[in-house]
Formats: sequence, C-alpha cells, structure tokens
Amino acid sequence: MRLKHLLRLAILAATVTAQATTIGDTVKVINNPGKVVITESAGKVKVNVVGSPKDADYNYTYQLKQDKNGHITTSQTEGKNIYFNLPFSKSDTATCGKGFRHWECFISGLYFGFGNSSLKNGGEVKMNYLSEVGLLNLIGIGYKPNPTTRISLGVGFGKRNYYVKTPYAFAAADGYTIIGKLVNETGSRVSGVSSKVGVVQMHVPLMLRQQIGKCFITVGGIMNWNMHADIEQRYKIDNANERHHVVTNKLTQRKINVDIIAGFGYRAIGVYGRYQPASVFKKDYGPDIKSGWSIGLMLAF
Repeated sequence: MRLKHLLRLAILAATVTAQATTIGDTVKVINNPGKVVITESAGKVKVNVVGSPKDADYNYTYQLKQDKNGHITTSQTEGKNIYFNLPFSKSDTATCGKGFRHWECFISGLYFGFGNSSLKNGGEVKMNYLSEVGLLNLIGIGYKPNPTTRISLGVGFGKRNYYVKTPYAFAAADGYTIIGKLVNETGSRVSGVSSKVGVVQMHVPLMLRQQIGKCFITVGGIMNWNMHADIEQRYKIDNANERHHVVTNKLTQRKINVDIIAGFGYRAIGVYGRYQPASVFKKDYGPDIKSGWSIGLMLAF
C-alpha cells in the first residue's frame, strides 16, 4: 500500500515538473510533525500537517488541483488549530499523536437525573425525591497532557427540584420555609396536592476525564452558586376541575455548596452519580433538606 502511494506521488511529481514553468517548485520542511495526512481524490492531492515540537496547535495545509484541461493550481495555508468539542461530536483523541499536548474549548455535559433527598423537619426525618436537569459545561476549557486524559474547568447551569410527598406541602413567609399540611381558610377540602422547592444553580465543575478505548471514566467536584429558589404548589379545592398554581419566591437558600460527581460511559453517552452533603437552606431558615445521591444520564461528559 505504501509503495502504491509512493508511485502515485512520483507520477504527480513528474506532472508538476513538466509544468514547472507555470507553477514553480514548492519546498516546505517541517521537522518532527505530530501528524501528517495525505488525501488523494480525482485531480486533487491535499497534504495536512498537524503539530510540531514547538507548537502542538500548528497546522499547515498544501493542496494541488488539476482541472480537465491539465492546468495545475496550488494553495497553502499555515496557522493554528482551535478545538471545539460539541455534544455528540467525536473525541479528538483519535487525531492526537503520541505526546500531543493542547488546550481545547468545548460544550459538554447535558444531564438529567433523579434521586432521594432526606428531609428533617423538627425531630421527624422523611425520605423524599428530587429531579435535576442542566448543562454541566456551557463553556469548558480543557488541557490534554496526553491523547486520552483531559483536565477541565467550566461554567454551566442547572436546576434541582425537591419534592415533598402529599398531603404535605412547602410554604414560606418572610424568608422562612416550613412544611405542613395544606388547608384552605374556608375549610374546603384540599386534594391533588403537589409541592416542590426549585433551586437554579450556576455550576463551576473541575473534572478529570480518562479515555479507555471507546469508553471513558470521569470524576470531579462541582461548586454550585444557588442563584434562585422558589416554592411551587399545585392543588384542587373540593375536587373541582380547576387546579390552583402558587409560586413563592425570596427563599433563604444556601448560596454556595459543593457536589462530588463521578461517571463512566461509552462514546458520548454516560451515566453519573452525584452527591451533595450540604443542606439546601441556611440554618434555621427552613427544613434540613439534603440531596444525598442522585443518578442519571449525561451526554458528552
């Protein structure tokens, strides 16, 4: 196969020599390139060089075209690569040579999951559930010391919802959050009660990702800025068809907390486990709700 390529290049060189008066000679020397790709098609040869000992992001492209009339034109470009990894895109580990080090920007980590939360209200402890959805890295900056390892820091957003089981509901006044049974002031029967605390978070994840063939494992920590929290109540009165929806804002949530996250996956699809030890509310401003563990799916860690 290699001899075949050499023969093709030799024939091409002869063609170029025959028309040297038109296009001239091109000589470009790149010592110890990271990778060289030669692409051949009908009437076209393209040589692409990626990486050099002094600059891992170096990129050089030389292209030669021959039209139907036998006229030959050439072009060459030289510059730097900027890496953008989007969700569902292939990893660039397949294009990295041995010892190829570089920085990259990427969007990654669309997640959705469920879990249990512990709720301590006075002396009573109850287990409830939570849901979460978000994008871990709306923008991420990663460093790859080798083709299979990435250390990254990013910024993303997400939302967690903490649910309490009926007939109980969350309520708030003057920044304090309580849990109790929802009743109507007129004494009417209240039914179909659902209640949750929603927390909007800004994520700052610090992650280590290790590629193993087509699989990967990842581990790290997430600092969360809890930007906003509210209570949603939905209920019916006297089994009427109308369902009431009440939203209460200005809760006294904990502003900063830290999660631990780990996961593994295949190609761009993975599963994760996330643990948050801190309570949702500031001390004495609400029930002691702790997330505990949540698990879910994540696309493109």
